[in-house]
Amino acid sequence: LGTITLATLRSDLRARINEIAPKKFSDGELNRWLNVGQLETAIRIKEFNEQWYLASKAVTVVAGDNGNDNFDLDHATNYFGSDWAKVLEIHYIIATTWVGIITANKAIPMIPISSLLEYKNNSAWGSADPTCSQVGSKLYLSENVATSDAFTIFYYRKPVDMTSSTNLDVPDWSQDIVLMFAYNQCLRKLNMTTKDVDRNITDRLNELKRTYMIDKEYDKE
Repeated sequence: LGTITLATLRSDLRARINEIAPKKFSDGELNRWLNVGQLETAIRIKEFNEQWYLASKAVTVVAGDNGNDNFDLDHATNYFGSDWAKVLEIHYIIATTWVGIITANKAIPMIPISSLLEYKNNSAWGSADPTCSQVGSKLYLSENVATSDAFTIFYYRKPVDMTSSTNLDVPDWSQDIVLMFAYNQCLRKLNMTTKDVDRNITDRLNELKRTYMIDKEYDKE
């Protein structure tokens, strides 16, 4: 993704902050605001250009989940394990093997948990078209799973926090939004108005949507 270093971004942010409040923020604090800004930027980019953060991971149901209609993605290392912290939102799953239910490599749609409960209680729905829902680290399924079942989960990952040895984890064309979000946080700490910065963020995001949007409508307001 990005080719810009944390040090470069921090230097730019500090130059802006020093115009109104010299020496008020440590490097560590600015680093934190920049990483917050990076996450906020990634969340908004996902809404109109999802390719940047779509990732996948294979998981296998472990003993103890046999016969259940849900499993915990944080249950063991052969689930998401430490990778769970990187999940922003589950997009959909593919059942590599779901014994006795469906054929291999079938895409399973994500639906709201309330809809899933209605689905399970409706006898008109058959097991040939299963669905799933995510609640926290739990993945709920419309049909039971067995210990030999395996899934590939496609999810929106969180951007990797920048450190002294890593670069920006958003597209280079959005680096100015990261800076604006971080600058906004600094202004809040100084009890200064953020109205102009908020407006600039909205305008810039709309500009990026018009340029990089992938088959999605966007709000021009």
